Amino acid sequence: MTWTTAQKKVIENRGGNLLVSAAAGSGKTAVLVERIIQMIFDKDNPVDVDRFLVVTFTKAAAAQMKEKIAGEIEKKIDSEPSNNNYIKQLNLLRNANILTIDSFCFKVVKEYFHMIGVDPKVKIAEESELEIIKQEIIEEVMDEHYKDDLNFGNFSSAFSADKNDERIEEYILKLYELSESYPFPEKWLLAAKENLHVESEDELSKMDFMKAYIDEVHVNAKEIKETALMYLEMTRMDNGPKHYEETILSDIEKIDSIILAKSYGAFNTIFSEKFSTLKRAKKSDVFDVDIAEKIKKGRERYKKQIKLLLDIFALPLEVVLEQYKVSEDMMVSFVNATIDFSKRYLERKTELGLVGFSDVEHYALQ
Repeated sequence: MTWTTAQKKVIENRGGNLLVSAAAGSGKTAVLVERIIQMIFDKDNPVDVDRFLVVTFTKAAAAQMKEKIAGEIEKKIDSEPSNNNYIKQLNLLRNANILTIDSFCFKVVKEYFHMIGVDPKVKIAEESELEIIKQEIIEEVMDEHYKDDLNFGNFSSAFSADKNDERIEEYILKLYELSESYPFPEKWLLAAKENLHVESEDELSKMDFMKAYIDEVHVNAKEIKETALMYLEMTRMDNGPKHYEETILSDIEKIDSIILAKSYGAFNTIFSEKFSTLKRAKKSDVFDVDIAEKIKKGRERYKKQIKLLLDIFALPLEVVLEQYKVSEDMMVSFVNATIDFSKRYLERKTELGLVGFSDVEHYALQ
């Protein structure tokens, strides 16, 4: 097979991380197979095929990959039937780690069950089985937390709809599923609980969601500034509405203050400051009415954008900190219920000798 220059680079590259981005049908699988074959039969540094870890998205793709590698090895055996290494590699291929990520993790769990503390006969549960167990556990957790934790009842009253528990169950399950997407779910949940405690502006500004939102505000404000600068240039045109220039300059100054702001208090101050009003033209002013109208409408649009961005900072800092204080106990109870659900759910699955795909991945990581 004839390889392109880019494909040859991928096949022959050694000694570091390699990221390949290519469109569907561009020959990625063929290139990967050839890369593996060349590494297996490298004269200076040969690598046995069972030393590779090749992860695919589907079991079908894994099977296809093994089949193609086997085909290439068999071609070599046909050309040199007496080459014992070729025969050895074909035999090793049967146990090679060419599989999906779920299959690989499950293989690790089965091989090291004694280190993880799971039953060697553990099996992957059907989704329907997990749903039944999940529902049983969530009901147990809800009942006990209602009885033993007043703040959980307050949380339910504040966030449920029409005295129905379904929404609270949904919140717990969603938080659980989110935590499962992290390497160490319980550690993440405990950190989330700590982040609920906010006593100062500095602590509020350091919260992950607040830092991320402030970054987003800065990015959007810079884009809005470009629009405002364009309108400023339009006011300075020969036929532009020069009576708008001062107001647009005032807008740009406000936008600059948003770009420089880094704390809740700073944004709250900016939010409370009103925009200047566009000045009316004098009878003697000569300008293009269409340009003036374009600036006026465009300015209204970016004013709304700015208001939308700053709405989260509308309340005074002291009110926000008080709200955090009031809601902290409720939210901590919510997280505690999620942690309790997570532990019991895993315990019940363990008792039944079952695991879900998420469990397998976390066990493998251990």
